Amino acid sequence: MATATTEFNFVQELEKTLLQNIATSFHLDFMLLNDKKGGDVDTINNVAQGVYATEEERSRYENRGQYNSHEYHTHQNYIAKNRESHNLQQQGKLVDKYTDKKIKLNEKKNLDHIVSAHEIHNDPRRVLAEINGADLANQEINFAMTNQSLNKAKNASKMSDFVASMDARVENKKNELITLKEKLTTQKDMPLHKRQELEKKIKNAEDYIENFESADREKMLAADKKARAAIDYEINHTYYTSSKFFKNTASAAGNKGVKMGVRQALGLVFAEVWFELKTQIPKIYEHCKTSFNFQEFLSHIKETLANIFIRLKERFSDLLTQFKEGFLGGILSSLSTTFINIFKTTTSLVGKLIREMWNSLVQVGKLLFFNPQNLKKGDLIKEVFKLLSVGVSIAVGAIVNNYLSTILVIPFGEEISVFISGMLSGILTLGFTYFLEHSEIANKIWTFLNSLKSKYEQMKDAMIKINAELDRYLEELTKIEFNLNANELTQFALTLNSINDELELNTFLKKEIQSRNITLPYDINEEGAFKKMLLKKQHECSQK
Repeated sequence: MATATTEFNFVQELEKTLLQNIATSFHLDFMLLNDKKGGDVDTINNVAQGVYATEEERSRYENRGQYNSHEYHTHQNYIAKNRESHNLQQQGKLVDKYTDKKIKLNEKKNLDHIVSAHEIHNDPRRVLAEINGADLANQEINFAMTNQSLNKAKNASKMSDFVASMDARVENKKNELITLKEKLTTQKDMPLHKRQELEKKIKNAEDYIENFESADREKMLAADKKARAAIDYEINHTYYTSSKFFKNTASAAGNKGVKMGVRQALGLVFAEVWFELKTQIPKIYEHCKTSFNFQEFLSHIKETLANIFIRLKERFSDLLTQFKEGFLGGILSSLSTTFINIFKTTTSLVGKLIREMWNSLVQVGKLLFFNPQNLKKGDLIKEVFKLLSVGVSIAVGAIVNNYLSTILVIPFGEEISVFISGMLSGILTLGFTYFLEHSEIANKIWTFLNSLKSKYEQMKDAMIKINAELDRYLEELTKIEFNLNANELTQFALTLNSINDELELNTFLKKEIQSRNITLPYDINEEGAFKKMLLKKQHECSQK
């Protein structure tokens, strides 16, 4: 990108940016990265909606086997609960969980799976978590002892659906009861066994209505909510703490990281190849158009390839940087997408946007935490905004590309949408860059931020001034005539070398300074005077 100190060639910069965006963020995505709904890792939330990241898990669910009622109703927990309920009924202590009424000694009862065994068996979340259906269904919290009327009517229905249908069921049963009673009163010559059978039906209908009308619907829904919460927790906890989930997440993140790294590096390679070809092809054409010589043509091609190799070799460190940043961005984007899909299913477009933003954020983080170029505060913030603007521009281009690909159902429609969206990203990137580099308002902001200094920078500047002042004093001291001859200087040096005691050395130097009338900017007789002088100079420098 052009800087504020260079001329901004918009056409040239647009060409570079457009090529990089189209090659890296659009065309290479189709080759290397397959953004899809729900991301690359299967989650409980996604499979519940029929969205699978892998065909392996989809196949496992489709081949889960048919629901076997016997397997679920002969589970040891189910048998033990029925045995316990029978004993309580014999003692007159068994209570219907849905009506809060005691179940009579001779009354028919059933042990109901609050969340039906059929639903649990066919739950894709259970299959993903690889939990045994019979174990999951036959938990204490999922049991409800109730009368036979409610249990048989509910069957495999969801509690919410069953409760919603209860009024209609009661109304139908009342109409049926009226018909049965009319039949009993009008057909007086009915055979005895037929009459007894009809009276039994009337009794069953009356019990049915009584049981339904006495059912506490809020309590039924509350029991269902509690049972579902326990089952949901068991499924989520089992799956998200499993080695299977961690392995799949790590594998997906690693694969996405490698592909993103390769994408970024290849984008740089393609750009360098294009710029070299753009320079050399016109020259080759001009040279060969008048008198074509195949040998010379091959020589030019060889030279061009050599130049491309040189270009790439010179930018090898940039290639590694692009790969590392793409690798890290790919890992973080994959982990972010997986985390989001735990709660909400992402679309393929959202997956791409997350990936592109993380690619920019990695570069921003590197700049903010390491500041490899030691930029001033204003210049650092400017570079951060430039990197973020690239991510935003590519995100906008991705949205436009996604939209155009749905409406341009024509030959080369995909290529057209890629070109348009890539150009839009390039124009937006350069627009942001130009504003950040050349806008009068922006430059005022950068200048102001550059003028701000941290306390460490202020301390550094103060110490620089102190050192300069000390250098000046030392320079002045070197000009002072000490009135010493060579022998005296030699004796002075030998005496200094022979003194090992700090106090003795201090006394000797004071005596020499006083005897030679040397003037110092501090009182040598005052303890800590030299340190105080330095602190005073630091304070004076910081006030300037």
